[in-house]
Amino acid sequence: MDFTNIGEISNLVGRLGHMTHTSSCTRWRQHLMHLAVFFSVLASSGLHIHALSPEYLACQLQKAASSSPLAGCPEGTLFVSPTDTRANFTKVQDAVASLPQTGAATILIGNGEYFEMLNVTRSAPLTLLGQLDPATAYDPAGNASQRNLVHIWNNLYVQPGMTDEETATLTIAPSSGQHFGNTNFRAYNIDFENRAANYSISPALVTSITYANASFYGCVFASWQDTWYTGSGAYTYAFDSIIYGKTDYLFGYGTAWFQNVTLANRACGGGITAWQGTSGTKNGAYIADSKIIR
Repeated sequence: MDFTNIGEISNLVGRLGHMTHTSSCTRWRQHLMHLAVFFSVLASSGLHIHALSPEYLACQLQKAASSSPLAGCPEGTLFVSPTDTRANFTKVQDAVASLPQTGAATILIGNGEYFEMLNVTRSAPLTLLGQLDPATAYDPAGNASQRNLVHIWNNLYVQPGMTDEETATLTIAPSSGQHFGNTNFRAYNIDFENRAANYSISPALVTSITYANASFYGCVFASWQDTWYTGSGAYTYAFDSIIYGKTDYLFGYGTAWFQNVTLANRACGGGITAWQGTSGTKNGAYIADSKIIR
């Protein structure tokens, strides 16, 4: 395996994630610790990994007007754009809702602002790809915030009668009657935001992931309070991403692994994590090779 290939890493995470659905939690946790060793080896080797997927980059790069935006994409990829008339959909959620319950699916999201909330309930693998500009995608000095062209956001915050989860921009969870949700959700180079306010007005989630496996590469997650939620039965992974918040902006009950991420504190006076572990388990937030900025 080429350890500098983020596609290989994401496939490994997907395979390990699938085991949560088919094997005991004990077996998963053993592999999670193996993953910790794996990344320790990467860090000690001095290898530099970019959150640009060799598997999907040809699909993600913007094309000339004379070429199909889906050139280089996996067969069957759906294209979403608020402005391109060649798109299959103008809203990401409409594309997600159109998918059958079986079979892996890929959605390419074109450059733009998407004021909407995403709800992923299908159990079959789903990959969301953010379109990239060839002029900036390869900039070694760039980061996710500077590179990404796709911004998906909402502006809800908890008010009387609401739960935290109802405010999330991105929800990945099983539908009613399902034991487990998505077995391998992946997102590349997308900004997910909750723009409820420019301060900690109330819980205003960006992600709400329960009973599902999800991984993110080169993404941005921006809110002020309770930005990232990994709920019960969930296993999540974020790589080379930026997470903005002020108050308890990493919280949950499941297992979350953050590798080479930037935790961007937006103001003083709040905690970074508020994790409720379960006795006898290794549930929690694992943060490796990352940094905190203000």
